[in-house]
Amino acid sequence: MHSHPISRRALLKSLGAMTMLSRFGWMNALSQASPPDYKALVCVFLVGGNDGHNTVVPLEQGSFDAYRAARGSLALPDGNGALLPVETPQGTPYGFNPGLAAIHPLWSQGKLAVLANVGMLVRPVTRHEFLNHLSPVPTNLFSHSDQIQQMQAGVPSTSAGTGWGARAADAVHPLNGGTTFPAAVSTAGPALFCTGNVVQSASLLPGFDLDPSGLGLWPASAGIARRTGMQQVLQFDSSLALVQAANKVRQDALDLNALLKGGSATVTTPFPGGMLSDQLRQVAKLIKLRGVTGVKR
Repeated sequence: MHSHPISRRALLKSLGAMTMLSRFGWMNALSQASPPDYKALVCVFLVGGNDGHNTVVPLEQGSFDAYRAARGSLALPDGNGALLPVETPQGTPYGFNPGLAAIHPLWSQGKLAVLANVGMLVRPVTRHEFLNHLSPVPTNLFSHSDQIQQMQAGVPSTSAGTGWGARAADAVHPLNGGTTFPAAVSTAGPALFCTGNVVQSASLLPGFDLDPSGLGLWPASAGIARRTGMQQVLQFDSSLALVQAANKVRQDALDLNALLKGGSATVTTPFPGGMLSDQLRQVAKLIKLRGVTGVKR
């Protein structure tokens, strides 16, 4: 796989233009190309527990004073020497939380970008309009569970049935040729982010065996018979769309389980312990299996 570096400025510019370009068929035009390489979009979604305002802190004096006034006792101490300095292209100083020391060097290499103040809006709204209910706002604003769904859907409504990640996968689906392997995989259980209109998705939990219960029980001959019977059920020719879809999901799970258990999915890169680390290890295995799955994007 060849490396094609992209500058931070180009990345942010392309992300900002992607919605507009998609309206003019840019994504559809892209999907007609036949890529020789492989690219994966890996998203880590933090359901909660991260204090974003203390993750990237403004260091320009006026902005820092406003930050401290708004945050009160939650603000990082004045003159905190542990903050890791970064600058915007315009030279505005900020500081990364010291917990980001491992990825701080990526900033100086131009491989890390920050998108600040990202969230759902029906349309731009001022503080006055919001406080006086003069403008529409996202459905069930301030409901944590609803906002989780909206961030994964990419629309300010709880009625969305698809996620923006899977919709992007829908647009480039032709690049994957005839492979039936899921183009969107969640390693944290079912996720709206991976649900699309075209692509099939799969979900798994690290360390969880996708083999159905009972197939590996003693004696081995009984397990083989059960597996054979289940495969016959999955391959049964049914004209019912719902049954076909359910069988496809189960078959994908079995195929994915076999791949992840196989020797070709071995990853030697050390990962620290913890749930997130285990999930990213599974992601690394899936990326390593790209030649087997046939997925390009």
